Amino acid sequence: MKSNIVNKEEQRESVILSAKNVIRIVLNMSDSIALNHKKKLLSEMLWVITEADGLVAKKRTNYKYKITYISSGTLDKIKTIGEDSPGYIKGLRHEHVFTRSSIINDLLRTPSRMKEILDNAIGCIVTLEEDRKLSDKGKGCNGWERYKSAGVKVYKRNRDLVGEDKFEIFTIE
Repeated sequence: MKSNIVNKEEQRESVILSAKNVIRIVLNMSDSIALNHKKKLLSEMLWVITEADGLVAKKRTNYKYKITYISSGTLDKIKTIGEDSPGYIKGLRHEHVFTRSSIINDLLRTPSRMKEILDNAIGCIVTLEEDRKLSDKGKGCNGWERYKSAGVKVYKRNRDLVGEDKFEIFTIE
């Protein structure tokens, strides 16, 4: 019998595969489909992909906030009140490391690089203050460089086979 974590991982992979299939279909749509509609569909699928990490969480409450990458401010909140606390998500943002607009533009410009481009569909949970820093000090940068420029430290979640989480500093190079 499969462990619960293995079943959750299979579900996560299935969700991501489905979203990627939708993206492939959107990229192959004819020009009779309005560009803004294509962008809206692509944006929605990027949300699905970046939130899917949380599907493997031990408890599914607030799963989209239980993804692999979290900021130092988010880790402080976890240590203070816990991820399953009713007030946990207040003041947090699910942020796209590589902006959705940059990923969407790259997909539309070079659909043949879809797999490589979607490797940049990464989410990170940050506090409101860190989100403001990313918007202000991270302007002109994208990806992890934006976090480095804004001075936002990131931790990577590692789950063991029973779903227990450990966090280690993620070095932004």
